[in-house]
Amino acid sequence: MYKAPIIILSAIVLQACSSVPSEVLTGSYDCGHIGCADGGLRVYPNEEFAASVQPRKWYGWEWGETSSAYSKSDPKYHELKAKECAHLLTLELDCNGRPL
Repeated sequence: MYKAPIIILSAIVLQACSSVPSEVLTGSYDCGHIGCADGGLRVYPNEEFAASVQPRKWYGWEWGETSSAYSKSDPKYHELKAKECAHLLTLELDCNGRPL
């Protein structure tokens, strides 16, 4: 006769305990997100003009001297694309820059 109210009361108590943060129940603070251990995210700025400097540093390419500076119908495009592909093969990359 008293089983139904006890079951309902137990369900309510369990429901309430499951929605309480673990810090309240255990007293410890678990780091659950990036940056919580040291007080926040650390942002490191990119190198100045990195988008234009990186191809020069990594691949030895100059802007305006790559195949992308010409349309695909231009013979200069195909000439430069072949040079780029040969250079990437020496770096063990395919013609699209992916590892072989």
